[in-house]
Amino acid sequence: MSTRSLVARATGQDTFVGRYVHFDGYPSGVGRSLWNVCRRTFEGDADRMLASIIDDNVGGIDDIDERAFREGGKPVTRNGKVDADEYLLADAQAAQFGCEYAYVFDRVVGSVTMRILKPVSLHDESFRWNCIADLPLDGPEPDWTALDDVR
Repeated sequence: MSTRSLVARATGQDTFVGRYVHFDGYPSGVGRSLWNVCRRTFEGDADRMLASIIDDNVGGIDDIDERAFREGGKPVTRNGKVDADEYLLADAQAAQFGCEYAYVFDRVVGSVTMRILKPVSLHDESFRWNCIADLPLDGPEPDWTALDDVR
């Protein structure tokens, strides 16, 4: 069983576009990996990290593997798919793909924040995203396991 998620850039208030991630989408999985990849591999440069994950990728992503990034690699794409648009999703589409989390990066007064969102309902056409954490990337590392339990 997989926990699907989305790594995205904010495009406006409560809107975003990003790349589908199939496995380990909970905060202690993808959330922690994104935090570490951004701070360690990309030295805090979220724009460069997002370019690597969202723009330079084709298809969806199996998982965010910290080791692959450290070794200069890229995330593994889903099933060799070559249609980039199929797994490049906006906020409303993410719930239709069954994304249980969205990791949305936004610049707030010069600092980049990773906002962790959960949909209120995955199957309701009038769904909305609920923010469970706003994490400044230059702040302290959160308790990822505790975030897994936030509803």
